[in-house]
Amino acid sequence: MNWEAISAISDIVGSIAVVASIGFLAFQVKSNTAVIKTTGRQSVANEFKETSRLMTDNAEYFALGLRDYPDVPFDALCMFSGSMSDALMSFQSCMASHKAGMLEDHIYQAYLTFTASLLVTAGGKAYWIHWRNVYIKEMVDELDNRIAEGDLGDIRQIPQFNIDAVNQHKANTAPFSVSLT
Repeated sequence: MNWEAISAISDIVGSIAVVASIGFLAFQVKSNTAVIKTTGRQSVANEFKETSRLMTDNAEYFALGLRDYPDVPFDALCMFSGSMSDALMSFQSCMASHKAGMLEDHIYQAYLTFTASLLVTAGGKAYWIHWRNVYIKEMVDELDNRIAEGDLGDIRQIPQFNIDAVNQHKANTAPFSVSLT
């Protein structure tokens, strides 16, 4: 066997190895991208779940704030303001994930719509007018644009965000008692 043949064979084997390596790296990048997107989606979902729990755990105060902020008792004012701040900061994280390509557009649009829906209630509008300047301009613009588009549902139709439903539930719920006689 001559050296030219050996050299040609080694060049072919080397070329095949390079193509295989590039293919493997492409597969790895695609897999990592999927993992990063899944992690980003889960992170955003977890933030919004925590915010939702805070709103629901204090449903009466939050519903009152949606209707009458800032003219609510101090406890409701603090709870509503804290929950709104949490919701807006969660949305800010969601927006950052979306811009980084870690969150698909349809998921981002759902969170954008939910957050904007909080801001079109009477109390949400008052909160937004008062506190919008403490949030990043990019987020404020994004939410303002979504609000301007309209077609936002009334979040107060969800029972835990509806002060009348909360009060009706309280009126219809009798204390639990057991008679042993």
